[in-house]
Amino acid sequence: MKEVSPQCIKIGVVEGEEGLLEISISKAKKWQSCQKAFAYRYNDKLRPKKKATALRRGTWVHSCLEQRALGNDWVKVIKDLKAQEYDKLFLEEKVELGDLPTEVFRMMRAYHQTYLKVDAEYETVRAEQDFMIRVPGTKIVLVGKIDAIIRHRVSRKVWIVEHKTVGKDIPSEDYRMSDGQTAVYSWVLEQIAPILGFKPGDVAGVLMDYIKTKPPTIPDMLKNGTMSRRRISCDRYTY
Repeated sequence: MKEVSPQCIKIGVVEGEEGLLEISISKAKKWQSCQKAFAYRYNDKLRPKKKATALRRGTWVHSCLEQRALGNDWVKVIKDLKAQEYDKLFLEEKVELGDLPTEVFRMMRAYHQTYLKVDAEYETVRAEQDFMIRVPGTKIVLVGKIDAIIRHRVSRKVWIVEHKTVGKDIPSEDYRMSDGQTAVYSWVLEQIAPILGFKPGDVAGVLMDYIKTKPPTIPDMLKNGTMSRRRISCDRYTY
């Protein structure tokens, strides 16, 4: 059984009935891409011995974003993760990861400064919302977690926010428009809307929040005291 938070929203008979089949979007995608990989992960319960750098970085960023959405101190999240995880690693592991705490801080600082004004237009309804919904007329129980649910302060429209960390380029519009997760989660939000205090018709759509996992490049200073104009991946605040 999937572990869920105490605030998990459950609709219909989702537990205790014989023959129930739990399905998540990630589970469905894994089966679709490689059934052998699906068997290793979900049948044999195999896991990598070492967490990949990109996955660890993404987990840290998601933890920061969750607390930021709730109005909490995301810098403290980095400090706690550094003490609980990073500082306990062997030197060789730290060398392989690089200065992860500093990198995540610089990424989050750029994100925070960039979207401070935009975020003021919305209020957070829920962050990291677990759900279990029985698909009507079937034995299927749809499970998952929505990164954030926000509401526009003026229009009162409700949006799903999906945080995605990307290495280089943001996925194309064709990919985003054909992504099954956005369609399924929109349906889920309509089902749980009354429980959260709004109407299904208030659901406006999904906001894909892409975050580059490479921190903004710090520009070089030239001998004449000015900054280099070399093309770099940077943001206005770092520059």
